Amino acid sequence: MNYQDIEKLASLKESNNLEFKESTGQLDRSMETLCAFLNCEGGTILYGVKDNGKIAGVRSDEEQYMIEAAARLYCRPEVSYSTQTYQVEGRSVLLVQIDESDRKPVYAKDEAGKYLAYLRIKDENILA
Repeated sequence: MNYQDIEKLASLKESNNLEFKESTGQLDRSMETLCAFLNCEGGTILYGVKDNGKIAGVRSDEEQYMIEAAARLYCRPEVSYSTQTYQVEGRSVLLVQIDESDRKPVYAKDEAGKYLAYLRIKDENILA
């Protein structure tokens, strides 16, 4: 994959297997998406891309650390995913690739500290 592939992904609409996040500002919501992808067919989260597909950029090292920490704190069982940073329009975009889990269900901790399972339906995370 290269920066042109990221531009193509950003030009698409969010779907069953694609989500845009402008930043890691709401990590609990990001972990819902991560777990929803794990519980379904997998997917891709692009950090540094607005909902309308515009490239906003992120501080990739910091954002990557925040995602790793959140996955350890907010998800169970332990989750696996891969990350890659791309330069698009002079800005960093962090791609998080999630494969379908073979250890389902995967849970995300909500704001009250309760672990809940989510599914990905179209462009939404739905409580299972």
